[in-house]
Amino acid sequence: FANQAIVFVVGPLLSGLLAQRLHDRAQSVYHTATWWLSALSWPIYLTFAVFAPLFMSVFGPKFVAGATALVILALPMLLAMAAGPVNVVLVMAGKSSWNLYNVAIALVTNVVLNVVLIPPFGITGAAVAWAVTIVVSNVAALLEVGLLLKLRPLGSGFGIVAALSIL
Repeated sequence: FANQAIVFVVGPLLSGLLAQRLHDRAQSVYHTATWWLSALSWPIYLTFAVFAPLFMSVFGPKFVAGATALVILALPMLLAMAAGPVNVVLVMAGKSSWNLYNVAIALVTNVVLNVVLIPPFGITGAAVAWAVTIVVSNVAALLEVGLLLKLRPLGSGFGIVAALSIL
């Protein structure tokens, strides 16, 4: 919910700033949105990763086997949150076709990896497939936003957000 709230607030603001070519203000909004997304989500994902067996045991002893999958999924979400609303930046910059290509590549990646990894590895294979898909999707958008739009998600305040989240 926090992610959606931040995206709904930031999207139109970024659109207006990018349309007016106010690059520095757009950069600042992107940084702030990324910091908030990370500050709100990193503690949750880090807790899932560190305490996965304990968390899964709440659902019963049979679910502890899913702890590995939970760790595999929690870690790339740290990257996804550190990328901030990168896909929203693409769309709000008028590059919806780039976002479409990224989603298509991510979809193909996910389907192929699921077909290859699920039969031998089960739920862990599905988790790996989804984790790789998250990374592919976010890295593609980060490269486009960084190289072509010259916007970066982290900024100088991100170290503080990351440190506090880890603590």
